[in-house]
Amino acid sequence: MSQLSLSVQREVPGFSLDVSFVCCASITALRGPVGSGKSTTLKILAGILGGTGSIRFGDTTWLDSDQDIHVPPQERAVGYLPQELSLFPHLSVMGNLNFAGVRRSQREDSPELTDIVQHLELGAFLDRLPSELSGGQRQRTALGRALASGPSLLLLDEPFAALDEALGVRVASYLARVSDRHRIPILLVSHQPGDEQNYYQQIVTLDNGRLMPDAIPDPADRQPVGDDQNPVNELSCAAPTEDGCIQLGDTTIYVTSRCDADAMSFDLRIAASDILLVLGGLPRIMAENVVPATVTSISSTESGAHAWVKLADGTTWVVTLGARAHVPESGEPCHLVFKAAAAVLYGS
Repeated sequence: MSQLSLSVQREVPGFSLDVSFVCCASITALRGPVGSGKSTTLKILAGILGGTGSIRFGDTTWLDSDQDIHVPPQERAVGYLPQELSLFPHLSVMGNLNFAGVRRSQREDSPELTDIVQHLELGAFLDRLPSELSGGQRQRTALGRALASGPSLLLLDEPFAALDEALGVRVASYLARVSDRHRIPILLVSHQPGDEQNYYQQIVTLDNGRLMPDAIPDPADRQPVGDDQNPVNELSCAAPTEDGCIQLGDTTIYVTSRCDADAMSFDLRIAASDILLVLGGLPRIMAENVVPATVTSISSTESGAHAWVKLADGTTWVVTLGARAHVPESGEPCHLVFKAAAAVLYGS
């Protein structure tokens, strides 16, 4: 996956923008107060606004003011989603998507239009004009258009702002799979406090046009570390598929974390506290991973209780029970529910 690095400056009303950072993850969130320079940064990266400094994507220099290099927007192969969405008002949803397809870059490995329509849930209103759409429908259409252009990089300004939380999580999950499968890095602006943030692997925070010193967390902070009070399930597994699936016997686990694809062996780690245990039948909960299991035993300590469960393939997992959770009995059927972002993959 190509790496994006930038060191750019621009005078804007109220402050001077001066930011330098490297996107070292597949999904990077750009956060900060309103008016801190987030949208301006995206526009400079897209080539819509000018600036001084340098921008490099992979082996290509997009901006180098010292060398008088400024690659125009149409040559950057960027899928850009602005806050104002900018859909063509005279074209239907499908017309907007097809227009992006006509301008599609030469990149061979790109999301297919049918896949975009399905996972952004656009199928019910493909023949409608933008004026006939809700805010969330317009936002998903604009996002679909950005994806349909065959981008090498996605720059998304508030992609979840008009979506309810459940839909936002589904869209975030799809973007994570697109990034992983098609090797497309994503830089997005987000104020959302919801579950979409679980898909961010790097967070860059701006304030008054400057990078906050603690903006980029150490990736180790995202890794589950286990002890007696906070156990972690560690399981040997096969190499992940291109769309981020891990096969554990007959059980398929979806992950968003990445590791060296050339590794000789793989381990999957899921913190017990990141798993929700639901008793009875199939739960009506939105999550990438819903795994059937059977409770085998319960252990209690001063810090709380844990349930030990067995999956169909015979492996045993441990789950932290909430303070108010019903304590299950041995032999009860259950489902383990957890997000793809909670499953951390390691290669060695």
